[in-house]
Amino acid sequence: MYSAGTVAALAFVEAYCRAYLSKHWSTDIVSGLFYGVLLLVPFVAAVRLVAGPPVGEAGRERGATGD
Repeated sequence: MYSAGTVAALAFVEAYCRAYLSKHWSTDIVSGLFYGVLLLVPFVAAVRLVAGPPVGEAGRERGATGD
């Protein structure tokens, strides 16, 4: 949960720094953020497909005791 927020914050900070320092055009920055999301969605879907959905704490305890 926190890792998704951290990645989003780092992407925003990087985009803001690029705009502030005039390293890229604003359209390049917006396109880069969009492209990053476009790549992240299938990656997360592939990980969820292989690893399965996340299990809560109660689910882990039940599975560990054999109930």
